[in-house]
Amino acid sequence: MITSNIAINHDMPQIGQKAHLTGPDHRQLDNKKTSMKDAGEGWDKINKDNFPFSKLQVSNFGINTAAQSIRIADRAMEKIETHIDRIKDKLLIHVKKYPPFLAGSKERVELSNNFNVFRKLIDQLTFPPEDKTAGKIMANPSSFESKDRDIVVEHKGFSKTVHNRQVHTGPDGLDIPKLSGHATNDDIDLMIKKLDFAKDTLIKRRSGLAADASGIMNPPEV
Repeated sequence: MITSNIAINHDMPQIGQKAHLTGPDHRQLDNKKTSMKDAGEGWDKINKDNFPFSKLQVSNFGINTAAQSIRIADRAMEKIETHIDRIKDKLLIHVKKYPPFLAGSKERVELSNNFNVFRKLIDQLTFPPEDKTAGKIMANPSSFESKDRDIVVEHKGFSKTVHNRQVHTGPDGLDIPKLSGHATNDDIDLMIKKLDFAKDTLIKRRSGLAADASGIMNPPEV
């Protein structure tokens, strides 16, 4: 069966405590060489040639249910990455326009509206309607009655944890704030950096999900 686990994964990066759109901490967004290297290594773990999620099929019902939730969460994370790439491209095109659009202009307000719709799409993806357990992996724990963050897969002494990998837009997730229609070009440049940081975090958390999946992929014989 799948049960809640109150243990919190303290190794999980808490972006909300480290990166903000304004203030001195935003300088950390530029220091990404090490984190991108780690993310790249993490991505190798879930490359379909190395870790085919389609093979997450086992006979035990509890483990199989967890595997299904992991596959759904992984597909949602893949879609979120696509959304991040697309909205970043829109921001880059916008700030390169000449003459530039002014803060508060019709074009800037339209951009901010599109950006904020994109944020809602990401948050919706963290709540797959077909699988609440997948939602518990990705969404903010405060959205659920139980505040436990992790999922434990148990069967006759076999116990493995599927950790909470928050990829919503909040501070404890990907930390993608709303964009104001009065944002300046400097604000948009900072947002572009935050999107880079968000993608880096997403890749790491998707890699962590793959590590959890590998832990339940070959359960002991019972």
